[in-house]
Amino acid sequence: MVSHADDDHSGGLAALLAALPVADVVIGEPFAAAPAGARLCQRGQAWRWDDVRFRVIAPRVSGLHGNDASCVIRVASAGATLLLPGDLERAGELELVEQPGSLSADVLLVPHHGSRSSSSAEFIRRVQPGLALVSVGRNNSYGLPAEEIINRYRMRVTRVLRTDRDGAIQLALGVDGYRVRARLRRDRPRYYRAQP
Repeated sequence: MVSHADDDHSGGLAALLAALPVADVVIGEPFAAAPAGARLCQRGQAWRWDDVRFRVIAPRVSGLHGNDASCVIRVASAGATLLLPGDLERAGELELVEQPGSLSADVLLVPHHGSRSSSSAEFIRRVQPGLALVSVGRNNSYGLPAEEIINRYRMRVTRVLRTDRDGAIQLALGVDGYRVRARLRRDRPRYYRAQP
């Protein structure tokens, strides 16, 4: 599942396909590096894996491009839910907010890495997460996450964790809710740095 075409979401696809047996590729929008036979992500697609339910809740219409074409997936175990909105911006959030049914989730991956173009107050209110996770690189050139967006989450969410400050974040959904562990490992060189 590739949320959309931006390199920070699709850039490793060729390496994954070369290294792992992959039976099916689903993409948020067509892009040049997508493999032949890749299917488009569409609202209503669903599957179950080890008693965890996955359901695509957006996009519901074709013709969306860029960040608003992101596949949005709701993951649910018996005791907790997680919402993965990709890089949705306000227009995509509005489409979700206007859909019938619940958007609520215990855990939310903050849309578009906490940029100012997403995380509208109405979207956060409808999702009502207890935990917001921000996936963002340390000292990134985009200045993400935006401080005003982090403050918006802090006003409505119990806990906010950021990969740039908290490091790797492990999340386990179970029948009794969710468990989270964040750890920043300063004692090992990062895997992405070349060794001499």
